[in-house]
Amino acid sequence: MSNKHKFFTIIPPGTNFDFVGNSKRFLTMSSVVLGFSLIGLVVMGINWGVEFVGGTEIQVAFKTPVKVEELRSTLSEAGFENVSVQSFGAAANNEYLVRVERISVVTKDKLAAATAALKAALGDQFLAVDHNDRDADRINVYVKGTPMEDAPPPDPAVPNAAPALTDKTLEPNSIKVMDAIKSVGLELRPNEPVKPILGNGREEHFVFVKGVSSRVMEALKAKFAANEPVERRTDYVDATVAGELRTDGILAMLYALGVMLLYIAVRFDFYFSPGAIVALFHDVLVAVGVVAWAQLDFDLTLVAAFLTIIGYSINDTIVIYDRVREELSGKETYAELVKLVNKSINETLSRTVLTSTATFFVSLSLLIFGGRALQGFALAICVGIITGTYSSFAIATPFYLWLKKKFPQGILEPAKPVKA
Repeated sequence: MSNKHKFFTIIPPGTNFDFVGNSKRFLTMSSVVLGFSLIGLVVMGINWGVEFVGGTEIQVAFKTPVKVEELRSTLSEAGFENVSVQSFGAAANNEYLVRVERISVVTKDKLAAATAALKAALGDQFLAVDHNDRDADRINVYVKGTPMEDAPPPDPAVPNAAPALTDKTLEPNSIKVMDAIKSVGLELRPNEPVKPILGNGREEHFVFVKGVSSRVMEALKAKFAANEPVERRTDYVDATVAGELRTDGILAMLYALGVMLLYIAVRFDFYFSPGAIVALFHDVLVAVGVVAWAQLDFDLTLVAAFLTIIGYSINDTIVIYDRVREELSGKETYAELVKLVNKSINETLSRTVLTSTATFFVSLSLLIFGGRALQGFALAICVGIITGTYSSFAIATPFYLWLKKKFPQGILEPAKPVKA
């Protein structure tokens, strides 16, 4: 009776598929897939999420289904430009994501008109007005305060202290401020439209106007009153923050690729590094192309997915590279090196297929059952698992062999003829 343990295997031992010999076919296949991805980027474009372009994203639920085109036209008629509307979640929920590329109704022209009206209403008492997109729809108005008649003497321990002010003019000035802002066409919020305080030796009047989400919901309720639209969630991202997030997301992926290049160069040598990086670029570009064709939101979760793809793909490549390095003696001819690389890929093939299959089915479950919130992430991961597994033997290792043939004496050394 044999003492050897028998293990379940998908790929039988002794497999000798000619991966290297089919490298040209793999290259053709990769070129076609990459071309398809690039066409998707050019034709369909990237559907940037609100995190990367700025604006307001509102999740709206209706009693019965509504046509996306009808929602879009309703908001366009209400004065919103560049409106994006798409269904959200399960069809039975009748929910939609409405995105407008604005987070405030207070435009520069409106703010200038409000400033002129405030100066006319407050006269010499007017100090300044400002509005920051990050504060959504709040206008800050600063007015000279009236000193108290019996003000306490200044405290010598507090130099340059603001004078004590009376609150007798606080409420009258708030009314003037609200009237001036309403006179230029800005609507105030129905609840607590203004918040006046005394501070820093002046009156500070914080005026809240109806924001983008309020106006969107008003337009939808006016058009679809019988359908009972309900606001589920609202997210705001201003243009400055969106630009920073977009830049940081791209840099994160480039930094990850750079660190991978250095790691492989130190862990192995510079013959291995370029092929791994080319394979990683291939995997990410294919995933981005699929996302473009599917017109999914390109948001922070997708950046996380691409970083995950980079980590997964490089892990599979390193497994093959490590087996190649173990077999190397440093004295192989190019023909012997080709056989060695082919043998290494076949020896790790069972591990590669088992790992990739298990992770793919987990990601596929997320794609099917995870809902729209995880749809983009899961789709990118599924594509990345396939391309990451494929590129390890179809791109990374052939590129390694090409460098060995092109620069047998070293990448930085002049090329010399190699042994046949």
